[in-house]
Amino acid sequence: MLRAPPGDAEFFVLDEIVAALDSTNVSRVARFLRGRSKQFQTIVISLKDTFYDKADCLHGVTRNPGFSNSFTLDLKAFAA
Repeated sequence: MLRAPPGDAEFFVLDEIVAALDSTNVSRVARFLRGRSKQFQTIVISLKDTFYDKADCLHGVTRNPGFSNSFTLDLKAFAA
């Protein structure tokens, strides 16, 4: 990850950063990002449920012939 001066980066987009990791290391990455959530926001693209079940919010896009739909699911409402 590139280092930016404090206050410069509003959010990071991370694409499949956990693709090659096992569930233990996926959890470590999630904890790392959660621990820095006050410093920056993160948009993570992932297909691993062990990662996205730790998210605050999910955004999805479905593709149909000629158009696409997007949706948002706020997971904070389901937190235990």
